[in-house]
Amino acid sequence: KMSDDERYLVESSIKENGEPVSGSYSVVIYSALKRFFEYLEGDEYIQKNPMTKIGRPAPKKANQVERTFLTKAEVKKCFLALNDENSFYRARDRAILTILFATGIRNTCLTEINIDNVDLENSCIYVIDKEDKAFTVWLDERNMDTVKEWLDIRNMILREHPEEKALFISKNGARIGQQGTANVVKKASAAIGHPITPHKARGTYCT
Repeated sequence: KMSDDERYLVESSIKENGEPVSGSYSVVIYSALKRFFEYLEGDEYIQKNPMTKIGRPAPKKANQVERTFLTKAEVKKCFLALNDENSFYRARDRAILTILFATGIRNTCLTEINIDNVDLENSCIYVIDKEDKAFTVWLDERNMDTVKEWLDIRNMILREHPEEKALFISKNGARIGQQGTANVVKKASAAIGHPITPHKARGTYCT
């Protein structure tokens, strides 16, 4: 027959959604119960610590960590998927992917880039990160050509609205938001079988 302590340990090893908790969490629960009953036994509230009959759960092997980056082949598939688009915005989406994969900047930085931040002559882009930290990211010639291709198309689209300073715009001509760029990445990465977020592009760059 299972004791109340054993039953509690079993029940606490399962999450509400039915999935098992981590091995380290089970060990923490066990240790807390054991220490609590040691206190009760020491102050003679109980005669014997019931946890002495229950073995310490063995930590489970660490769950396989989800891979946080794309392989070179997967990155290539993302770019090839954009070739199916038949619009000016294919160039925009290629430039978005290029900057994310080639620089590792955050999605928040990406959407805040203005055309004045793009230095074609020196192949770099000036960006603002968290807490208003400014820094420079560098692109090789091929990647900078991708950005320049979009910049030329962007200027043609907005020739009647020169007041817009955003490098990346949505189809309504305004600065694209973080959800918009996330949708671009999601759409392109569908080609590899599991849509990703811009943050995974950041992880790919770091890797």
